[in-house]
Amino acid sequence: VERNGFVFECRGTADIANWCGAEGYEPETGMYWENAWKIMGTCRGLLPPTASPTIDPDAPGCPPVFDQAATYKSGDRVSVGSLSYECKRYPWSAFCGLANFEPGSSNSDLGWILLGSCDGTLAPTTAPTLDPNSPGCPAEYSPDGDYQAGDRVSVGSTVYQCKTDGNSPFCLAFGPEHERGGSLGWEKLSSCQGTVAPTAAPSFDPATPGCPESWAEGTPYQAGDRVSVSNSIYECDALYHAHCTFREPGTVPDDESWNKKGSCEGTIAPTSTPTLDPASPGCPASYDPSTPYAGGDAVEANGLVYQCRTDAYGAYCNA
Repeated sequence: VERNGFVFECRGTADIANWCGAEGYEPETGMYWENAWKIMGTCRGLLPPTASPTIDPDAPGCPPVFDQAATYKSGDRVSVGSLSYECKRYPWSAFCGLANFEPGSSNSDLGWILLGSCDGTLAPTTAPTLDPNSPGCPAEYSPDGDYQAGDRVSVGSTVYQCKTDGNSPFCLAFGPEHERGGSLGWEKLSSCQGTVAPTAAPSFDPATPGCPESWAEGTPYQAGDRVSVSNSIYECDALYHAHCTFREPGTVPDDESWNKKGSCEGTIAPTSTPTLDPASPGCPASYDPSTPYAGGDAVEANGLVYQCRTDAYGAYCNA
């Protein structure tokens, strides 16, 4: 289903599927909606039906065989017989190593995604070719582009191609370098006219001044709020902000509620109070919850002017 510009899928097991229509479990409502629904991405227009997994007995390349004694994390791939599976992302990845939740079992859908069939062994993935002399970058990626399977774009000096395996609708929802959604629809191919610099790790400089307030359980944190824990800065995630109130940053493996931003020391100087000039002319129309807003629209509320965001989160302006 779609809600506020995001796509949600009801989780597959029979007992949990009953929650999808229950009050209090609506997508992004309350604290427990993620038990019934999983977020698939953003959308615009109509989403074509999801293709069933390809079961091809001649498909090459099986990942390692599932081992009940092994420890699995999000993204790990295994095979059972001639079928391959991928461990779901946190928090569902916790089921991947539990008894009675093995790939192919009646409870498999809680922790594993069926990818398709396989045969033999899986060859190592070839690293992207980064050729500083490679000419001919394709057109720069644009969030307004109408991308189809096989389309190529560049971001800086890196070339990406929209996937051709049925996931191309994600190319319309996420840019190639989106933190979580980019790899759903885009595949990195090579460099063009230069080299790709390594992604800089977060800066952890003990001399860096200015820690935000320490995290405090029960505080109603919102998306974008920053806190500090043991001289590290964390920012509340836009999608998983509902957990920020009760989940301390850095305490849960693979936690997506808080994003680590760097180190800090001391305190941050108070932000100056916004200047409210009663004589300033030209306020836009006052905010009206019944009005359908689009990215870039400006409204007035309590003497302040607000603009609806122009990225994917602009869908929340109508929530």
